[in-house]
Order: sequence, then C-alpha cells, then structure tokens
Amino acid sequence: MQRILNIIHYCIYSLHYRFYLKFSRTVNLIAIIHRMPFIKRRYKQQGITVDDVQKASDEFFGDERAGLYQGVSSGFVMGGLAVLLFSILSIAGTLILNITISHYHIFTCMLAVVVITHYNIDREDIYIEYFREFKKWSQKELRTYTVYTLMTFLGVISLFFVALAIG
Repeated sequence: MQRILNIIHYCIYSLHYRFYLKFSRTVNLIAIIHRMPFIKRRYKQQGITVDDVQKASDEFFGDERAGLYQGVSSGFVMGGLAVLLFSILSIAGTLILNITISHYHIFTCMLAVVVITHYNIDREDIYIEYFREFKKWSQKELRTYTVYTLMTFLGVISLFFVALAIG
C-alpha cells in the first residue's frame, strides 16, 4: 500500500510540476510581473537578475521537500483517499449495515486518512526515497503510471457518485 500511495503521490507531483514548467514562462502571472520594465529596473538596481527570480520561483513551487506542489500532491492523495473511504463506508453502510452516515463517520474517515498518509508518505520523509527511485523511470513508465493514477482518481470519483446515488 505504501508503494502505491507513493506512486500516486509522485505522479501527481510530476504532472503538476511539469505543467508548471511548461507554462511558467508564458502564462504565469509572477513571470509577467517580473518582465515589466520598472520591475526590471528595480532588480537591476538591487543586482538581481530575472534568472535569479525564476530560479527562486522554481524552487518555491517544485522543491521536493517543502515545495508548493509537493504539498498539493499530498493533498490530492489525502483527498482521493478520503473520498474512497467515505464512498466505501457509505455503500457498505447503506447496503449492508442499514445505517445513515453522520458527521462522526466523516470525521473517522478523515482521521483514518490522516493516519494512513502520515505513516505511508509523510513520516520521516518516506516519499523522498520513493521520489529518488521514481525519478529513474523512463518516460514510458512515468506516462503509464500517470495514466493509471488519473484512471484511479476517475474510478474513485465514479464510486463516490455511485455512493451518493445509493445513499
């Protein structure tokens, strides 16, 4: 389970970061602001180059240990896992146990998700070891696992809507 969660985590991180790198030079609002003439003059006065700013921006967004996209991908994993657990609980509760889902059940699902992701991804930065391993993948392997990750999320969302329809 730990490897699967870390594969999903890495694929989301990689997809998000590659999207950022592709569009950061053109569509990124921060990059557009830094190209304004008065900002460039101010940077020149302070001895800062646009490349320095871009490098700092890349580090802020893409750092594996504390970057924004690492946190976003971790949040996606937690959200997907929460929706999966809630859907399973809702379907089982409705069809098997004949109970209605209350806020206590939702809280329990969220607590379980936090514990699962902490022990399988975040504890002692386990994901860093997996990221190092996954960076050695070929483009074909990365693309394959990214497609599997996206299909998994579509399956979880579909299961969620089935749970809503049943409940």
